Amino acid sequence: MKRKQFLVLAAAGAFSATFPAVYSCSRPVEYPEALSRPQHLFSIWDPETARAVGNAYRVQHPGEAGRNRLVELLLNDLPVDSADYDASLENNIRSDFASGRTVQVKGWILSISEARQCALFALTSTN
Repeated sequence: MKRKQFLVLAAAGAFSATFPAVYSCSRPVEYPEALSRPQHLFSIWDPETARAVGNAYRVQHPGEAGRNRLVELLLNDLPVDSADYDASLENNIRSDFASGRTVQVKGWILSISEARQCALFALTSTN
């Protein structure tokens, strides 16, 4: 086998091995709409503020900046049999505050669940 053929076959093999993993990470996941609606914060903020806080959180926590990662983190914190996402998220927010799982973003002290919801809202909402 010639070197050029080897390099072409090696590159094709590497691409075919990594493409499924890359594709699955880049596909948007389906999730309940409640995950991207920080209901408690909407009672005191307008959507622009929630979006700004969400974007600031994504900058502060680049490992959580993607939609799929945020959905994964929010869903992992919910009970497996959760049917009422709003109630489950509310319980998680209370639990976050009780256990000190908070973050400061743009001068606000938020539960980690609220901050992640704002970040997801920022990614999914339109201006």
